[in-house]
Amino acid sequence: MRKQEWKASLVPIFVIATASFALLSAPPALARAATTSSAPIAAESTAPDVCNRSWHRGRSTQVEVVTNGTPQTISDTGWTDLTCGTVTVQVPKGTAAHLTVWVNAEIRCKGPSDTGWCGGRVLADGQLLKPSNDDGNGDFAWDTAEPGTWRWHSGSLIRAGIVRCPASNATANCDRKITVQAISPNSNTDFWIDDTIVRAELIRES
Repeated sequence: MRKQEWKASLVPIFVIATASFALLSAPPALARAATTSSAPIAAESTAPDVCNRSWHRGRSTQVEVVTNGTPQTISDTGWTDLTCGTVTVQVPKGTAAHLTVWVNAEIRCKGPSDTGWCGGRVLADGQLLKPSNDDGNGDFAWDTAEPGTWRWHSGSLIRAGIVRCPASNATANCDRKITVQAISPNSNTDFWIDDTIVRAELIRES
């Protein structure tokens, strides 16, 4: 049985169990967090296999999380946006903040052995977060190509940088778009990515 078929066979059991639990105890819906230091984490969606988002925006820290359970196969030799791999952080006007982005997923780089690799990178408003190569491509080798079909495994990458909002900004905050991208730079290589989580943490200047 293939991995996705095996996962699909568990869905009815999961749905029945989840529905039964919901009948016993259904918590109130969470509202979106306000921009205060005591704001709770909020969730937009709990539906399976869609972009599920949660966030906390406090006075000095901010956390944005997005997850996805639908597989994505990347065969393009150019950089491709990760499905559900985009979050937005807010930097207060006239300040700078330290940004760290964690990415984890089940991955499989399929291709001729020892001849290829699959990569990932993270951008903040189009600028590469560190570490990145001097050539500007930021081609972090997320996985090495292997011919086997059944070799998926957990793969992570972490990137960091400083994001700023000028004092002259017209609004109280600057929205900074964080984008995770992946690449399969060899034409005979496919990059399979599943069960992703992207977590961006912002620590603001006081």
